[in-house]
Amino acid sequence: MRPYAWMAFLVVTGSAEPQARAGDAWHVEFQEGQEIAKAHGKDLLIDFGGTDWCVGCMRLKDRVLSKKAFIERAGEAFVLIDIDLPYRTPIAADRKRRYEELQERYGINSVPTVVLALADGRPYARTTYREKFQTPEAFWEHLQPLRERGRRLREQLSRASRLEGRARAETLAEGLGEVHARFIPLFYADRLAELRRLDPSDATGYLTFIDGRRALDEFQAGKDVHGAPIDVAAVEALIARAGLRGESLQEALVLRAAGEILAGEDRRALRTLAAVLDAQATRTRLDRGDFVPLDADSMAIIRRRIAEGEADPGGGVAFYYALHRILEFDLPNPYDWSCGEAFRPNIRVREVIGDRYGRALIRSTEGLQGEARARALARGLDGTFFAPRGSIREILMDLIPGLVGKEEARKLLPGEFYPRWLR
Repeated sequence: MRPYAWMAFLVVTGSAEPQARAGDAWHVEFQEGQEIAKAHGKDLLIDFGGTDWCVGCMRLKDRVLSKKAFIERAGEAFVLIDIDLPYRTPIAADRKRRYEELQERYGINSVPTVVLALADGRPYARTTYREKFQTPEAFWEHLQPLRERGRRLREQLSRASRLEGRARAETLAEGLGEVHARFIPLFYADRLAELRRLDPSDATGYLTFIDGRRALDEFQAGKDVHGAPIDVAAVEALIARAGLRGESLQEALVLRAAGEILAGEDRRALRTLAAVLDAQATRTRLDRGDFVPLDADSMAIIRRRIAEGEADPGGGVAFYYALHRILEFDLPNPYDWSCGEAFRPNIRVREVIGDRYGRALIRSTEGLQGEARARALARGLDGTFFAPRGSIREILMDLIPGLVGKEEARKLLPGEFYPRWLR
């Protein structure tokens, strides 16, 4: 089984088989690490990565996980396990098979993914690399509330075992609520079935939450970055049928906005993104920022972008700039530095928004000539992250060089554009 069908940030490095890092601090065999965890009463910290092809994996390991400051702290609470599955670097066939089985077992569809698990292997939390976690100290602080979830999980499961009836159901729901929702069907199916028997009317609210989360995951499963259009009506039906709330509702609304953009309903998509913010009020204690980690600052930025887009009634540069910034930069994305098959609506619509933005930018500068127009076009690309296709490519390759020449175009264009296209 190939680890991932879609590999962003592919790079080529050396050819030596991966070994444990920092001496014996990191174990490269899961079973060995699990046995040590059981013997010493520790949890597991499992790093799933691919360090000869994924930039995020390399950054996480180089900047955080391999550092003495992190290893010393983490080693007191966890047994550290390194599941590094390269693409080009050869490793032993039996180890590769075991790593692929572990990926499948833990439902890993993007890397880097760091999983926190009980000593018996049952996971309770997962996270990934983000720029704000790029020091050992920052990443360790980020892990603290996740560690606390593991402690509360053990406590509630132990307490539930001594209770019966409604009290047992409430305590069991509290415990399962500490677990990352995507781990529940993989590792806690027996506990979930027990809760359904104890609480058929869903007085705890947990069953509605987990069933909605599963329905949304199943809906998104298999969606391809370059696949068929997203069926907006089907997303709306899912929201109604599953009674989505909180983060599940917010994630579904982002998906709906992407579908509306693909269908050419851009202004409706902007209103849908406003609904994502309104849905923050429907969050419950079960929503912990695992999927759409919005905070007050990001919400304020997005509301400002929406207002800027709405102030451009003609669907011009300001409108598409606002739409692009929200989806590409302002709406928190847990997969910013991840590689793999996790479905990302912002990538699905990046090229479409880019072409519409480019067309609006070209129209808005038609009254200018020569260097003045070239500068206006270049300024319009600043702060964007568009694929150089369609109208964006036309601006880069034809319009600006045609107005001022290729050499001057290199000076005018934002740095992320010219090195690739105006050599």
